[in-house]
Amino acid sequence: MCWRAHVGSEFTTRGPRDFFRWSRGTVLVVGSSTTGWLALHGGSGWLTDHETARLVLGAITTLVVVPTAAAFEGPGDAVESAVSWFEPLGVTVRQCPILTRHDASDPTRIAELNDAEALLFTGGQPLHLRSVLTESPAWNAVVAAFNRGVPIIAEGATASAFGDPMLDPRGGAFTLGLGLVTGLAVLPECDTWSADRRSRTMRLATNADLALVPSTTTLLRSPSGEWSSRGRAEATFVAARARS
Repeated sequence: MCWRAHVGSEFTTRGPRDFFRWSRGTVLVVGSSTTGWLALHGGSGWLTDHETARLVLGAITTLVVVPTAAAFEGPGDAVESAVSWFEPLGVTVRQCPILTRHDASDPTRIAELNDAEALLFTGGQPLHLRSVLTESPAWNAVVAAFNRGVPIIAEGATASAFGDPMLDPRGGAFTLGLGLVTGLAVLPECDTWSADRRSRTMRLATNADLALVPSTTTLLRSPSGEWSSRGRAEATFVAARARS
């Protein structure tokens, strides 16, 4: 699927490579240029469909779920949901319960991240995810895993934390994200926003490109660095310079 890049008052369709050559800056991924898949789903329900999950996971049969963002919303329920969703694919789901800042330094949990074939971050509160993982041994393990080819999946609002900047859901301003992808603000569930909220967000995002990801859509970055999306609606890239 091609991207729509917002230029002035009109949308023009461009391929993912063209978008990043044309836009204000380059989206950089921490570490090496060849990584695992990055799948950022715009809403609840994990990924767009099982076909998308198989694309991202390949032959992987074990998935480690990190329910940090759901720490105050029933992390066990989120893990059970993942178990049910991935079971038809023959994928075994294990939990790595990093819920607090202390957990993010626990050697046992770090070892679980280091051994993971694939990582899934549940939906919930993205600011809690950021506060727990920022500059922690757990986050270092996540980045190292990604750079050696481990796929990373994030659901719903949690997906926003993997960009930098990220949108603060408390007031709509932009703040520091975890920065697995820099120079790009990921805006999940954007199809549920009012026109006023969308307009305000565009005005506030002065120094970053935006990726608007509807709740039925998964934004994908392949190991070779190509961007695409899958789902019933398109993801939309909006370049910073188009708003200046």
